[in-house]
Amino acid sequence: MVQDGAFIVTGANRGIGESVARALAATGATVVMACRDPGRSEKTAASIREESGNGDVGVMELDLASFRSIRAFAADFGLRGARISALIHNAGVLCDRYEETEDGFERTIQVNYLGQFLLSSLLLPAMIDGASRILFTSSIMYAFGRADERIFRRGAASYNRFKAYADSKLASLLFSLELAERLSPRGISACSVDPGIVDTDILKMHNRIDPLTDLFFRPFIRTKEQGAQPIALLAMDGAARGAFAGAARGASDAAGRGADGEYFVRCRERALCRRVRRHRFRKELWERTERLLGLAEALG
Repeated sequence: MVQDGAFIVTGANRGIGESVARALAATGATVVMACRDPGRSEKTAASIREESGNGDVGVMELDLASFRSIRAFAADFGLRGARISALIHNAGVLCDRYEETEDGFERTIQVNYLGQFLLSSLLLPAMIDGASRILFTSSIMYAFGRADERIFRRGAASYNRFKAYADSKLASLLFSLELAERLSPRGISACSVDPGIVDTDILKMHNRIDPLTDLFFRPFIRTKEQGAQPIALLAMDGAARGAFAGAARGASDAAGRGADGEYFVRCRERALCRRVRRHRFRKELWERTERLLGLAEALG
């Protein structure tokens, strides 16, 4: 089922993103794999084209740790004159040590939040009123995060990778909620999707406890294909969603509805607590981020 616009999947060269790209390509959709290393990612794209028989699968360079790269991606996409059916924010990092990007921000908060904000803003003109969807790959770790006026100022001395990751996921979730509200008049939906514990590189701690982590959590870990199902399902329009749900076990719960909820765990919508939905820093976070990125209220 070919849909009206392109599906942009960040971090689509491996893991969940690759499986999402494969699922979308199988429906005949135009898929843009937005990846940091386009040379290495082209092999994956070729495999997807061959497997799906869909020639409309391509790679574009995008590094969310670089505002320059994000702006170049958006400008290049704009020059192509394409429209967007869905923007899928899949790429994310859990850094084992403190790193600063070329833009001067801690890498985790930039890739997992600031980069998403900038990319969404710059691609908004290519969105289709009443049809486009913006999806964020989330994590239960948001529940351990903190969002306040210090979120962009945490330095190396107090760095903790799990805390940085949790903070970035909470910021991303708050962005998703605010974005959905602001884009509602245009009929553009936004939601966050927690695919569960998925077997990807982000699970590795890069230390001696990796074997123990694998031993204890293996029974609960889903394959990347299982993790991709709810994301791909919610990105599709009604006709393609129904066909995909019929072919994917466990995906039928979300069939027949769009990506118009707040938060999904796998394929089921879950209510967020009032503390998150009405977070005291939600609107201020938006305004501070706009100022940091020089967006002049581009998202409304």
